[in-house]
Amino acid sequence: MLPVMLDVRGRRCLVVGAGRVALGKVRLLLAQGAAVSVIAPEACAELAASARAGDLEWRMRPYAPGDTAGFRLVFAATDSRAVNAQVAAEAEDAGIWANVADTPELCAFAMPAVLRRGALEVAVGTSSTAPFAAARVRDLLDRSLGPGWEAWMEAAAAFREAVARSSLSADARRRAYDAFVEATLRPGELMARAPLPAEAEALLRRSEAP
Repeated sequence: MLPVMLDVRGRRCLVVGAGRVALGKVRLLLAQGAAVSVIAPEACAELAASARAGDLEWRMRPYAPGDTAGFRLVFAATDSRAVNAQVAAEAEDAGIWANVADTPELCAFAMPAVLRRGALEVAVGTSSTAPFAAARVRDLLDRSLGPGWEAWMEAAAAFREAVARSSLSADARRRAYDAFVEATLRPGELMARAPLPAEAEALLRRSEAP
C-alpha cells in the first residue's frame, strides 16, 4: 500500500452506518475538519446529538443507489455485508475512495492506527492484514515517546520558517536541519526538547558557514 496523509478539511466525506464503528470514523473526520454526512435510519446518541448541533448532516434513512455521488471519501460501516459491498462497488465505479469496515478486500484505502503529538503524526499500518497489531504498536509508541514532542514540533515548524526566510543555499539548509535535529533529539530514548529561540538562531547562523 502507498502511505499518504490526506487533507480532508472542508471536503465532503460520507459515512454509511451510525453504530460504534461508524462513530469512530465520524469522530476522526470531524476532528480533521471534514464536512461529514451520515446515512443511517437510526444513530447512536452521540451521532444524533452531533447532527442536532449542526456538526454533521444525518440522512435518516437506509443507503440508496447513487448516495456516494459528490463525496471525496466514503466509509461503509453498516451491519450488512451486502450494503457495505454495494457502497464500495458504487464508490469504485464513481472513482471515489472507499473504506469498508472489517473487509479489507473491498477497501480502496486502509486506516492506520495514528499517534499524535501536536502536529506530529505517526501512522502505523499492516497493509490491512492485522489492524489489531497496528493499534498495539501505536500504543507501545504512545507509552515510549518521552515528553516534549508537541513543543518540539512547534519549534521545528518555526525553525523551518526561519530557514525558508533565509538566503541559505540548499546544502546550508540541509546542514541547518541536521543541526537542529542533532541538538534537540535523543533518539535512543525517544526524547525531544524545544530549543530556546536564541539557540535556534545560533544553529541557523552556524549553518551559514561554508
